[in-house]
Amino acid sequence: MFMWYLDLDEIDEVTKKLWFFRLGKLGIASFDRSDYFNQSADHQDDDLKQCVIRKVNAFYTLNQRQAPIIQSVRLLANVRYFGVIFNPVSFYYCFDENEQLTSILAEITNTPWDERHSYVLPIADGKLDYQTFDDAVIEVEQLRETVSRFSFSKAFHVSPFNPMNMEYNWVFKTPGEGLSVHMDNTIERSDASVEKHFDATMGLHKEGLEHGFNRLLKQPLMTVKVVLGIYWQALKLWIKRSPFYDHPESVSDNQHNNNANSAL
Repeated sequence: MFMWYLDLDEIDEVTKKLWFFRLGKLGIASFDRSDYFNQSADHQDDDLKQCVIRKVNAFYTLNQRQAPIIQSVRLLANVRYFGVIFNPVSFYYCFDENEQLTSILAEITNTPWDERHSYVLPIADGKLDYQTFDDAVIEVEQLRETVSRFSFSKAFHVSPFNPMNMEYNWVFKTPGEGLSVHMDNTIERSDASVEKHFDATMGLHKEGLEHGFNRLLKQPLMTVKVVLGIYWQALKLWIKRSPFYDHPESVSDNQHNNNANSAL
């Protein structure tokens, strides 16, 4: 698999360098603002970088802490390929003027509901607790200089085969020549034991943008493959008669349906 790692200040330059990459227009590969983070469905034209910064700043305000000064925001996600897109998760890495990672915003999209929810993941020295927008606590621990772990309660319905009463444990390695994201979900049973319900690791190595077209030639329908993979796994779970969990009836204020902007 491959994903794009784009500095949000340089997307216009990318479209100039890569003949197959378009901005807001149908093409082999294209970046459409409406496919990515918004705090409100009424402000789809807001600058993406500023939307991310406002969300991160609001998180620090909630916690009565000084917000870091964010100089650049880099997006790790898929773009549209032949007009089709689906990102189960998009990551926004926020850096200061010294190129130090200060925070990560993770934006989750579920299917088939096409709703979005975001989690702010602050980078901290040592081990600290923060309050989340979901009235929960996120435990942040710096494992190594470039590796941080985040533990917090699930607040967004993603899969009908996963209950809401889950704990997320995510480990991120700061992007450099490569990056990695590890996620595992746990459930506390009635006897107080903890069971790992899901475990996944993504590791990527850095390539120049000029390799993008070759990647597309090898995997031209990456986003279609992602969607089909999700539904294929769901079918296998259904055949196994895995427990099925209905979508919660209420949707929190920072979730919104995005069907009007979906390319699928």
